[in-house]
Amino acid sequence: MTRSASATLAVSLPPVEEHWAGSGFRAGTLRSRSEAVVRVIRAMRERYGEPLTLESLARVAHSSPFHFNRVFHEVTGASPGQYLAAVRLEAAKRLLLSTGLPVTAICFEVGYESVGTFTTLFKRYVGVSPHRLRQMARGALPPLAALTAPAGPRGGGARLRVEAPAAFAGAVFAALFPAPIPRGRPVACAAAAGPGVLEFPRVADGRYYAFAVGIEAGADAAELLLCARSPRGSAGPLTVHDGSLQGGTLTLREPGPADPPLLVVLPCLLAERPAPACG
Repeated sequence: MTRSASATLAVSLPPVEEHWAGSGFRAGTLRSRSEAVVRVIRAMRERYGEPLTLESLARVAHSSPFHFNRVFHEVTGASPGQYLAAVRLEAAKRLLLSTGLPVTAICFEVGYESVGTFTTLFKRYVGVSPHRLRQMARGALPPLAALTAPAGPRGGGARLRVEAPAAFAGAVFAALFPAPIPRGRPVACAAAAGPGVLEFPRVADGRYYAFAVGIEAGADAAELLLCARSPRGSAGPLTVHDGSLQGGTLTLREPGPADPPLLVVLPCLLAERPAPACG
């Protein structure tokens, strides 16, 4: 089966230069580190079905495993192993939605040897099981207008402002997660018919990472499930205090070369929400 080396990248992270702002590194050093990480990501996307190890990926980066592991995490916000798992599960999502292959065959195709491990990781990262994802694709998903309708009284929940390029026209979905990489079911999610202020259900005080994705008007079911061409953005850590989200603003942008795959199906989690929260 032919694999695509140009699979869509996702979650918005700051440019590499911002990661090391004030670090004292020279521009050439920052550029070489960025290029090494992007080179490894390209290898992951081309060879995700192979048994890639930290050592083999470090060789692609022309670095020691220890140094490579640290640099990769600083650039992407994830370890090489976490990132590779996300790449493999993104490929699995595409195969589930575009082919009739059984889950067992897809498991082996994307580099896993245990169906149990694969299905556990898939649900943990995506938020639904492989079987449930296919059910969503076969069922009639509500239109964007229904997905962005308020789920009910919010009761003074945290608010997040989402900004977007002037050319963007569509709905916005956002979520709060406890960690920098969005995976599984979020702590809370919200939607709106367009950019602006989104209100979450009330969440406990603490530190959260906000993620948002924009869905263009007229998007089909596949786009709602994959968010393959969708602008997205992130912000955090953000503090919720007395129900209020401090500094809650993010801007949607096109994905960058170091962004991990976006696996969570936010629009569809909202479609099946039994209550204002997503969990």
